[in-house]
Amino acid sequence: MSHGPDAPAYPLVSCANCSHVMVHPVPSEEEIRQYYLGVDFWRNRGFRDESGSRGWREILTSNSSVWERYHRARLQLRFLLDHVGLPADARILDCGSGLAPFLYHCRQMGFTNLHALEPSAEVCRFLDRQGVVTYPMLLETFITRNDLPRFDLIVLSHVVEHLGRPGELLEGLRRLLSDRAILLVETPYQDHLSPYPRGLHLHFFNEVSLNRLLTKCGYKVIVTQSRRFNPLEAAASRILYLVYGKFFLMRRRGTVNDLLEHRFVKLLHRFGLRPLKRLVGLKINIFIDSQDLMALATR
Repeated sequence: MSHGPDAPAYPLVSCANCSHVMVHPVPSEEEIRQYYLGVDFWRNRGFRDESGSRGWREILTSNSSVWERYHRARLQLRFLLDHVGLPADARILDCGSGLAPFLYHCRQMGFTNLHALEPSAEVCRFLDRQGVVTYPMLLETFITRNDLPRFDLIVLSHVVEHLGRPGELLEGLRRLLSDRAILLVETPYQDHLSPYPRGLHLHFFNEVSLNRLLTKCGYKVIVTQSRRFNPLEAAASRILYLVYGKFFLMRRRGTVNDLLEHRFVKLLHRFGLRPLKRLVGLKINIFIDSQDLMALATR
């Protein structure tokens, strides 16, 4: 299976009981590490060498890819607050935060006790300047530490699908949750079925397999919600894939970063897709996953 234009292909296996799909055998830790160290990986996510001179919101909306993450984070926070209460002094940890659009929206809502776990030291330095407490390390290292506070909300936004052993890491995070804490998990909905999968994904979840994983790790699932295409959106997404992927990437032999910088692509996204997403709740994304699965759980 191909994992998109910027990731290698690996064979998949499926569970006969819950239809969970995963890469097998899992690539080595060095292969995974080299993939995430790539320059294009961060450029496609809006981070440049000059990012320190720009404001947080400016960076989070600087190109179509990061804007889609910015918009998705707003929906995640809305979903959370629609189902559970979160006190103003809640200690919030965003794992694998990237440029932390979720924490930005939390800040806009009045939450100030914000923490980010992100392996990129450069990104952590940027978030430090925004007043976020950062942990520049891998999640595998983070969960072994004994000097950490308890968190009232831990966010795993599009993280578990990248983990070789998600169960071990979920169990490790569970001990860091306070008694009133919430875990928010969002992951693509079985994007191995998509004609245009994105990124180095090792696991492909559905509602059953995600609930089973959380329950096995000692969590109590509060609610699960999937955002999936209706027939009209499915047809529209394929058309947009042809326009963006086939024409711009393949015909012009460009990279994803070239596509993000193309003038016509910028105009189409800003004045076409973005207004539709705001006005009618369109679920289609171009540069990130569109069909997602979200769950809230307690310890």
